[in-house]
Amino acid sequence: MGGKDDGLVEENGLVDAWVALHGTEQAGATWGVGVERRDGLGPGRLDKVAMMGVEAEVLRPGLIEIPRPGGGLLQKPWSGHCGLRCTFVV
Repeated sequence: MGGKDDGLVEENGLVDAWVALHGTEQAGATWGVGVERRDGLGPGRLDKVAMMGVEAEVLRPGLIEIPRPGGGLLQKPWSGHCGLRCTFVV
């Protein structure tokens, strides 16, 4: 979300889950997390959860072990994208 989408959450009377839980001081990122990007861009927020309540969970990527030539293992994140899980109750 960005540009002209920035105001959609507030314009529709909803709450950005990240802002509700963490405030605006922490940038928060859902992509480019824990990895160096070739394009030089840092982490950012690609996804948002817009809600009426204040309960949210962020699923952070785990690490995988990569065998190294000659022995040993290298641990790297399996993704640079944090998933967002939403549960709706009607």
